[in-house]
Amino acid sequence: MMNELALRQALEKICSDLGWQVHIQPMDSYTLVICPLPNDAHFSGVLFAMSSTAQRLIMYVAYRAKASQKRWEAMSELITRINFGLLGGCFEMDSEQGEVRYRDGLLLITPKVEIKLLKALVATTLRDAMTYHPVIESVAAGHSPTQAIADVEKHKV
Repeated sequence: MMNELALRQALEKICSDLGWQVHIQPMDSYTLVICPLPNDAHFSGVLFAMSSTAQRLIMYVAYRAKASQKRWEAMSELITRINFGLLGGCFEMDSEQGEVRYRDGLLLITPKVEIKLLKALVATTLRDAMTYHPVIESVAAGHSPTQAIADVEKHKV
């Protein structure tokens, strides 16, 4: 069983090192570690959900650009196209508010908190979210998913 207190403290330290404010919100079956990013140009915040019962840690990166209701179909198409090519993590959209998030996570099967593993989750999740911020913003602004993906693929290294 994972050590939720040690995990939460490790996440608080990592977030603090990144200059993020941290808010802890206990829920019934999991705990949220909420990091608003009010000054970031592309992301509104990062959220971690940890569950001892499920032995999981999930990291979400929420994009600042939201899809208006008239753009939900285009954003859903974009998310589906991107998710098809991803090896890990996935995109999702809140169908009530149009918020787009990138999500990745870990299955935590030992009680020991592996700081290197947590830092790798944060680094790779942020990298993946940053890779696609231009297409999320482009489609939210009214461009086609096909063109937005083609534009970002041209600039990938």
